[in-house]
Amino acid sequence: MNNIQRAEVVALADRYSIKSDWALAVTSVESADTFFWTYSGRSVPPIRQEAHWFYKRLPANKRAAAVAAKLAHKSANKLPVPNSAHDRYELLKRWRAVDDTAALEAISMGVGQVMGFHWQRLGFSSVQEMWKRAQTREGQIDLMLRYILTDKRIMKAIADEDVNTFSFLYNGKNYKKWGYHRKFAKALAAVRKHSNPGPIAVIDEYVRLEALGYTGGDAVYRFQKDRGIVADGIVGRITREHIALAEAEAKAKKVKQNTAAGVGGGVVVTGVTYAEEVVNTVEQVSEPVKELVSSPIWTTLTTPPTLYFLLAVALGIAAFFLIRYLMGKRK
Repeated sequence: MNNIQRAEVVALADRYSIKSDWALAVTSVESADTFFWTYSGRSVPPIRQEAHWFYKRLPANKRAAAVAAKLAHKSANKLPVPNSAHDRYELLKRWRAVDDTAALEAISMGVGQVMGFHWQRLGFSSVQEMWKRAQTREGQIDLMLRYILTDKRIMKAIADEDVNTFSFLYNGKNYKKWGYHRKFAKALAAVRKHSNPGPIAVIDEYVRLEALGYTGGDAVYRFQKDRGIVADGIVGRITREHIALAEAEAKAKKVKQNTAAGVGGGVVVTGVTYAEEVVNTVEQVSEPVKELVSSPIWTTLTTPPTLYFLLAVALGIAAFFLIRYLMGKRK
């Protein structure tokens, strides 16, 4: 996990009032800090099939055929789980052809490997909506944190630093058999050894890229490639400059579209030029205003005693000129 991804987990965990070191430990244990696989040229969330859950979630009239096709089983760990991302998504495709809802409910998804059948508990209207949420990095983190937050026992285990109870609640009764308590203890120690989550401010660049239409785990890489700059997936100075340029281009395009929608014929060009000049002028004027408002002078001028004094002076000046005006009329 790079610093940007780490910072996103920390920021969202803080928003949910969940200890970020535990959230980072979960991503490490559950998916080795992996947000996306590649399948058919697309970035897709990591998944794991549970054939016994597919059996449970299937309507009764579909179970026999699914079992005969070796797609489902009444008991856990009786059918092998494919090793590769490609094979898992091919299996998911077959599952969804049988029953879309049961298929999505029977997989663990995303960086936190949350089971699909928890969709209602997590506040979604359907498992399909939950699956859609898992298609982005922020969405995957959200699923994991919602799962933790909606179980008071898990929250208490975190507060008590109880690795065993946490492992039991997150991974089930066989957590000791699979060593989850040891994995979480080791992950927590590693996270705390490297406690600096990195530059959280960089998250803003991802929000800006999303507004420009670049989403998913390879958003930075695709943006860089489209802009003709070095595509390394890292948000550096040059990438930030190009994000700002892309935002300016998008703003100018929107101004042109809005002007074209309201003005016809050859006047459009003049209208666009004028609109752009207005935008530029407002931006130029706004900066000195921002500086003035944030300055100590402005703070002093806007305190109540100073305002009362200035108001009294203004009223005095107004009264002076009013008296002069009235005396002049008498003459």
